[in-house]
Amino acid sequence: MIALLTGSIVSVSINAEVIIDVNGVGYKVLVPEKDAIHLTKNEFVTLHISTHVREDAITLFGFQDLGTRELFDKLTSVSGIGGKIALAMISVLSAEGIVQALDTSDVDMLCRVPGIGKKSAQRMIVELSNISGIKDIFDTTPSSSAVNDVRDALEELGYRREEIAKVIKDIDSTLSADVMIKECLKALSQY
Repeated sequence: MIALLTGSIVSVSINAEVIIDVNGVGYKVLVPEKDAIHLTKNEFVTLHISTHVREDAITLFGFQDLGTRELFDKLTSVSGIGGKIALAMISVLSAEGIVQALDTSDVDMLCRVPGIGKKSAQRMIVELSNISGIKDIFDTTPSSSAVNDVRDALEELGYRREEIAKVIKDIDSTLSADVMIKECLKALSQY
């Protein structure tokens, strides 16, 4: 089973499929839309992979952090929730949003995802009622070392601490340090 891929991106399609070249072998990986928009051709990445094998296909789902991949695996363990629906959930609600919706039993929030009806949302809440296990897998508190790395990198690029503080608070702290830096630079360029 493939659990991790590290290589350069050959292409990113509009339906959030990326092809990663790993030592001359191209792997097609489905990623959340929020990750796909940040990936560029020839970028070197590491993705945590969830491999799904069916009679007619082997599908790879990729995530930039291990917590999101483990949350994805928990979601696909619910009867009636396949990989593509779980990926859509992460794209629409984000991992933090899913954890919050499950924690508060917010059926309406879960129903915002195309393909999730009221019964599916209720089933998900019941089957994943051990929300503490999900919270343990996906820690929604920012990684202080990653945030510090981002802060240090931006300071070395000449940005002031006040500028950095304004943009870093709005960045998704579950992203890798490289992606957080790109997001901060985009936000800083708008000032």
